[in-house]
Formats: sequence, structure tokens, C-alpha cells
Amino acid sequence: MLHLAGFLPLLWLLLSIDQGWFSADPEKDILHFTGRMALNFCWDRC
Repeated sequence: MLHLAGFLPLLWLLLSIDQGWFSADPEKDILHFTGRMALNFCWDRC
């Protein structure tokens, strides 16, 4: 179940690309989102 939850950030990114939810600098948005998700997974594992 946890492995399936790992795909949720990818689905969110694909939806954001499709819907145009990114700001003028999409690279920054992607890096910030994936970094926050990585920290969330690290904290949940401890």
C-alpha cells in the first residue's frame, strides 16, 4: 500500500502539467514539490 502511495506525487505532477497549474518557473515548482515529498517520506519512515 505504501508503494502505491509513492506514485501519488507523480500523478499530481502529471495532472499539474496537464492543467497548467505551474507558475512562470515550472522547474522551481517541480523541484520544491518533489523535495517536500521526499522529506515527508523520510519523516514517515523514521
